[in-house]
Amino acid sequence: MENLRHLIKCLKPSEVQFIKSFYQTKFNGCCNKRLQLFKLILADKIQDNQQAAKLLYAQESDSALCHLKKRLEEDILNFMLVLPANEEDSEIATEELQCRKLQLQGKILISRGLHEEGISLLKKTSILADKYEFPDIKLSSDDTLRSYQNSVDGLRTLNQYNTLISNSFDTLKKILNAKKLNHNLMAASKSERSRHNYEKEAQVSLNQLKNENTKKGSKNAVFLYKMTLLESNIQKKDFDTAKEFAQELLELLDHEPSLHSTARCAEINLKLAEINVHLRDYEHALEPAHSALSLTSRYHLLCPLQVMFFIYFRNQNYAEAEHICNRALNHPQINKYLKGRWNLLQAALNFSQRNYQLTNQTLRWATPLNTQESLWPLGQKLLEMLNTLELQDYDWFEFKFETFRKKASQFKSETTERVKLICWLFRALMKNNFNYKALLQQENDRLRLLKGDQAALYWNPMGWELINIYDWMIFKAQHT
Repeated sequence: MENLRHLIKCLKPSEVQFIKSFYQTKFNGCCNKRLQLFKLILADKIQDNQQAAKLLYAQESDSALCHLKKRLEEDILNFMLVLPANEEDSEIATEELQCRKLQLQGKILISRGLHEEGISLLKKTSILADKYEFPDIKLSSDDTLRSYQNSVDGLRTLNQYNTLISNSFDTLKKILNAKKLNHNLMAASKSERSRHNYEKEAQVSLNQLKNENTKKGSKNAVFLYKMTLLESNIQKKDFDTAKEFAQELLELLDHEPSLHSTARCAEINLKLAEINVHLRDYEHALEPAHSALSLTSRYHLLCPLQVMFFIYFRNQNYAEAEHICNRALNHPQINKYLKGRWNLLQAALNFSQRNYQLTNQTLRWATPLNTQESLWPLGQKLLEMLNTLELQDYDWFEFKFETFRKKASQFKSETTERVKLICWLFRALMKNNFNYKALLQQENDRLRLLKGDQAALYWNPMGWELINIYDWMIFKAQHT
């Protein structure tokens, strides 16, 4: 039932209205059960199969309900396919859908003996696919045309289609190779040597494409190689170079209609905003973050909202950060793991405003966190420790510290040098009877390492260490 609920909740208002109208007029009401189930899910009156069976059949009927859900899901997917593209959809997404529809329609017509009409649609598909660089669609369309045109136009047309198919195949190989390189880089993000090799390969391939004839080159491959280089520079924390690549990619999207898509523009703008946060340039991070937010589908707003939160949070604009938190926590697509993450961000916001009792309350809601990003639970434990120190509950702090240390030991492969250094400094703080000035004098060299100048000790301003430990300890030493 959960999958069907998510599918129905993602429908646009026009699609909902179309489905209702279709069911109400079809076959004298033989689809009443499907319409009834559809309306119940829309109104949030069904949460599970047992409840649905009782409302629809007045008894538990697993087989009937299973069949009904399957028919409704198939209908919705068919409606989503045949309904016109929405105005909010990007040009490239709309054209790709149009290409696939034309190709399917052309093949259906040919299979029913309407060769001339079908071939006309496939030729339109081939032209459109070439314009927007969909080599897989063009290759398939030209292959079908080659089969039917050969008997009419002879060897000359056959050779022409052979050349077109060969070119499409070559373009497709370039795009697939660029995608593979990008995926390999992401998978090898923790291996500096592998990252360097993939970066070098991407640069060489990009230079080769630039030297090729424009007609033979692939704009999509160029875009993907530049994306790989952008990611590589982010991974090695060369944010100035990464910013240059992000700006180049935005210009490329602006000047190449075949590359432009709303999703791509949103992704690059979000990357640019994140890069500016790493560069501590919060003023220039705000504009691309707003652009990403405005271009992102309402179903996927939580990621740009998180970047917006950190921009305001790091710039100490707590009122706007609070507004972003509330917006995220009330988002219909938020799940229990993401809600835990946002409650943790809310707790950090309360802590920064020195509302320590409220921080304690909010931290209780900050679980469960997404275990796939294992260092985030450390952020929760770290914030609990800091809040305990601010409340001067030193006996309770020792327990919190042990909890933090044990949690860190569970993720040995991911526990950074920074985590180890934080543990050392808190242990030293306990030995100095929580005297921050004495800690600063005794551990000044180690404390300076937390400024994050070294790569292994880099502090991520959008990461799990929500309160910068270096800044916090220096502040405590100066004001206590």
